[in-house]
Amino acid sequence: MLALLGHSYPAQRARVLTGHDGYSRRVHTSPAPPRWAWLLLSVAGAIALLPGTRLVITEGNYLLLDDDPWAGIAKLLDDCWYVEIDPALRTRRLVARHRQFGRSAEQAADWVAHTDEPNARHIEATRERARAVFRWSDE
Repeated sequence: MLALLGHSYPAQRARVLTGHDGYSRRVHTSPAPPRWAWLLLSVAGAIALLPGTRLVITEGNYLLLDDDPWAGIAKLLDDCWYVEIDPALRTRRLVARHRQFGRSAEQAADWVAHTDEPNARHIEATRERARAVFRWSDE
């Protein structure tokens, strides 16, 4: 599933941002799948981006990566901000979210330590590619 999401998101973003489907055909209405984190899934075509849409705001951890399938997305964006959060706050929030979806405290902490945190460090390496850094704080 991650591979599918990983490859479909960049393709869909490119289609929305360029107005073409990759085959030089103009896309008149572009369906966009929002990702609802609380459902842990995307719903294909749940949003329709109509011709003339002037502003599309997207978010994603991987938008500034040079790795495939994400390479090339950053150059399609008019602007890009990096949202920075204190690692301890990020960890607390991630553990709480995993607990909310049924993991035990031990399972949640293990997932964060071995999956979420290595991913966060990978994403942090893209910080300098953003035009601006927004510091998120609960204070």
